Amino acid sequence: MGLRHTFILPYFQDQWKLRPNFTLNMGLRWEYYAPITESHGRSRIFDIQRCASAVPNDPGICPQGSAFFFPDYRNFDPRLSIAWSPTRFHDKTVIRAGYGIYSGAGQNDDLNAGLESNADAISLTSSDVANLSYSIAPFIPLASTTGRTPRALDRSRRDLYAEEWGLSVQQSLPHEFVLQTGYFGTVGHRLFARNYINLCDNTLAERQAGICTRQLAGVGEVDIKHNDGNSTFNALQISLQRHLTAGWQFATNYMWSHSINDGSIGGGESNAPENANCRLCDRGPSVYDIRHNLVVSSVYDLPFGPGKRFLAGDGLAGKVLGGWQLSGIQTFHTGHPLTVTVDRSSSSLLDGNSSSDQRPDLAPGVPLIPANQNPNNWISETYLADGTPVSPFAVPADFAWGSAGRGLIRAPITWQTDISLSKTARISERFSLQIVAQAFNAFNHDQYADPTIDISSNNFGQINTTVNFNSNNDSFAPDNTGSGTPRQLEFALKLTF
Repeated sequence: MGLRHTFILPYFQDQWKLRPNFTLNMGLRWEYYAPITESHGRSRIFDIQRCASAVPNDPGICPQGSAFFFPDYRNFDPRLSIAWSPTRFHDKTVIRAGYGIYSGAGQNDDLNAGLESNADAISLTSSDVANLSYSIAPFIPLASTTGRTPRALDRSRRDLYAEEWGLSVQQSLPHEFVLQTGYFGTVGHRLFARNYINLCDNTLAERQAGICTRQLAGVGEVDIKHNDGNSTFNALQISLQRHLTAGWQFATNYMWSHSINDGSIGGGESNAPENANCRLCDRGPSVYDIRHNLVVSSVYDLPFGPGKRFLAGDGLAGKVLGGWQLSGIQTFHTGHPLTVTVDRSSSSLLDGNSSSDQRPDLAPGVPLIPANQNPNNWISETYLADGTPVSPFAVPADFAWGSAGRGLIRAPITWQTDISLSKTARISERFSLQIVAQAFNAFNHDQYADPTIDISSNNFGQINTTVNFNSNNDSFAPDNTGSGTPRQLEFALKLTF
């Protein structure tokens, strides 16, 4: 297919220096993201509301050439910011503040749902066929007539946008240091979010009898993208910087933040809500809600060699001992939130939803975190006097949704120190040699991965691997080098000419 997508993004922006120490920026953007079109008119668009019977024997499919979605002409995005250096602080303090609205079209693969609305995508769930089992060959003819499962995009969607605002104070300090403190906030609206439609629409008694009636017969549950997600993010940011002066550079950045959403993160990676009719019920910590994040880095020219504190002369000793640079970076952040899940058959859910985003019930009075939390017991499991284990989570009753919220558990804290020692030696006018030795996770701190969070697993609550390690590999080798791995040493030679 030849897809076409046109953006028109005119804007006005100007800067006014109202006083020598006060600057104002104002602007306005209009952003138009034209609907995607297929150059040969061959696209197959699924629209359960508008095209239920538009194409004979193909329920829900619109006539070929139908628009992927409808245009949105209302993306007017104002911008405003100021920069002020109060006279009383003698040009050593700068205050900045700003606000803006930022629209977005969304990821192309979210907008291209029509590419997968083909008759070959079929499925059946236990809500449709009570005796569904392997092998699947006997069920394929039935799936071809009753279980076609196209993907869909809400064609009346509007473009996503975010409001962002911030305030910062930058202060010059002695010895070339600069301190900056600030607050940053953002609210996301109409974010891309996944959901399912054409689910079972029956009373409790009918579902208990195994009956599943769908809005559109001949079609199974449909994976659909809406622009109905919301998010908030607030952060306190503090940084202390020193530019490379007298052979030393230093930077410290700390952020406390809190991010909340309803499972939507603006793209196809979004989770569907546990209850398809209640996205608000999924409001909780975002998957990237890292409360504390600290990064400290430094670069230091070692004081050896000609012109340095400890001289080594211009001879061989000076060439060997001079020109070395030591650098390092220390990272620390608290764990991200984890949502505990449970495996449930679609036949045990009121709407017959077969998605894997189901949560368990939360047992009252049972702590989530054990007193002796460790990789073998990350999520609490206590025992009665007779030795019977008691878990804080339980499988919900049939045709009821779990009561546990999102993000109740936190992954392990991550911290590591990386160190590098390097030297650049000039061999001649044209050639120079760089020698580098690096140590990732120099202190070999344990970097634990997420625990198993599916209560249906025998390994629930256990951590069985480390970050960035491939446990499916026979050699148990790391997937990459650097962050999140055990200690790794690297040596390199680089010839420049």
